[in-house]
Amino acid sequence: MGLGEVMNFPGMFGCMPDMLGKIEMALGKPIDGQEPGLMGKDLAAYITAGIRSDHECTNPEEAREKLRNGMAILIREGSMAKNLEDLLPLVTAGNARRCLFASADRHPDDWS
Repeated sequence: MGLGEVMNFPGMFGCMPDMLGKIEMALGKPIDGQEPGLMGKDLAAYITAGIRSDHECTNPEEAREKLRNGMAILIREGSMAKNLEDLLPLVTAGNARRCLFASADRHPDDWS
């Protein structure tokens, strides 16, 4: 159905056969990334490999660049990482279709 949490950025750029094979098998399907802080040329290469979303944005500058380059961002509010307050102001009528919410790594005791 797709490939989740592509986080082996060094493996992808090091052309590790197992990493490239996973991405190749998922081409044409949703591929979700997990690369906090990835920007610039590295981000462009990551997107070129087929990764279309990321749930690891931790600051507005990073999220803005990913949105500007066509990625979807999942704004995370979990038990450890809480990015909603910082990233919610980036959501506009023009990009709302590419902004989602995620509760990654949420501890069961936090549901209250």
